[in-house]
Amino acid sequence: MTKFLPFLKNNNNIQGYDIQMTLLRGRDLVAKDRHLITRQRTTSDPYVEVFLGIDQRLGKTRTISKNCINPEWNEKFTFHIENNKKTGVIFLKIYDEDVLTDADLMGTLIIPIPQQIITKWYPVETVFGQNATGEL
Repeated sequence: MTKFLPFLKNNNNIQGYDIQMTLLRGRDLVAKDRHLITRQRTTSDPYVEVFLGIDQRLGKTRTISKNCINPEWNEKFTFHIENNKKTGVIFLKIYDEDVLTDADLMGTLIIPIPQQIITKWYPVETVFGQNATGEL
């Protein structure tokens, strides 16, 4: 679940606006880690990278390493958008962190930046032929 809180930076000479996004939680995310004995995919250790547009990295969440497909982050990201910029989306990349290998991409999400306060679930999208499930 993701919450957006848009607010103006300066009412006298508006040069842009600030947005605060809170990445609250995910649910029913795809399991990427295999059980040692059964070899079935049962869990993941998810984290999310947050971008303004597709190329301006704003940061990342902490990894929820308790073998989880329903993580709770409750992390805030604040960013500024200039009036002359046409960036109207937040791009999220969800990963499963692995200790011995590179992180596995679990899915992506493109969210149009809303003009009012909004809290809602967004479905995770399939990327590069991988199975993606769940919502943020």
